[in-house]
Amino acid sequence: MTKKISITVFMALLVCSCNQTFEPNGSYEDRMIVFSILRTESDTQYVRVYETYDPNLHNPLTHTTDTEITDATVLVSDGTDTIAFHDTVITRYDTTTLYGKYLHTYTAYHFVPKANTTYTLSISSPTKGNVSAHVSTFPSGAVYASNKIYQTLAAPQSSEADTSIIVTVQLSSEVPAYMVRLMLKYRQYVSGQWVLSLVEVPIEVVEGVSYNDYLPTYPSVMRRGQYATMYAGQERISFSKDAYIALVKNLKYTIGPSKIEFDGAYFILNQFDQNVYSYFSATNQVSDNISIRLDQIDFSNIQGGYGLFGLSTHSESFYLKLPIDIDVQ
Repeated sequence: MTKKISITVFMALLVCSCNQTFEPNGSYEDRMIVFSILRTESDTQYVRVYETYDPNLHNPLTHTTDTEITDATVLVSDGTDTIAFHDTVITRYDTTTLYGKYLHTYTAYHFVPKANTTYTLSISSPTKGNVSAHVSTFPSGAVYASNKIYQTLAAPQSSEADTSIIVTVQLSSEVPAYMVRLMLKYRQYVSGQWVLSLVEVPIEVVEGVSYNDYLPTYPSVMRRGQYATMYAGQERISFSKDAYIALVKNLKYTIGPSKIEFDGAYFILNQFDQNVYSYFSATNQVSDNISIRLDQIDFSNIQGGYGLFGLSTHSESFYLKLPIDIDVQ
């Protein structure tokens, strides 16, 4: 008898549950969204402020209107001095976006973040409330380009060239992640004058059958310790010499050997704080090629809202002056 009653109750609950509408979206909450990364290579800093929108009313796949907040007061303080950010409209880097050519931002001029300082971001809006965030800075790192690197860049196919381009960086003790890039400067003859241009060198390349048939891979954010040496805070990064040769060859054949003169090269080291690295890790899911992530994660260090307030430092190696013609035949 007890077994029959249990089955009856279970069937009744099952029938009732089938009449309830399933809603995958939770209840909507209006929140402020903030994006800002303080950069040491610039004396102009930006803070972008938006608000969330209800996905039940606006399809995220077709929503093309920025939800900018334009009535906010944006301040950054180090505990002694307070910098006020001003309401500004700037041109987007990508002007083809569906969101339009311009974007609204809050801007501060003549502001270079100092090392070993904690900055507090405070944003208040009469219509959207208040949010805040903190970031702690650290000294810029150092990047070293040896004489052997110069020989490899100047004459990559000579007997004195290395098989790869290896650069050494020294990281600040608080840095969890970083990125190293190799930049190449050249002059191109355009409309009767020489124009100086800058291009990034790939870290790896898959070559095809012709000079312009190759698949480049560019440096990405790397976790501290992946390429550590025996010295504390020191990492050694290897760039493929074949990638460098493929780029130089493509430039010479695309522009024309008589219309290009190479000028020099240098390395850039960017260090990132834990906030930026956590945000990068969340948006890029995994940091290796074999892991499978089953959950969908998110990161925010904005108290009272969503978004990111972080730090990026910038260091450059000394400039390696190259011959105007680089033999890659």
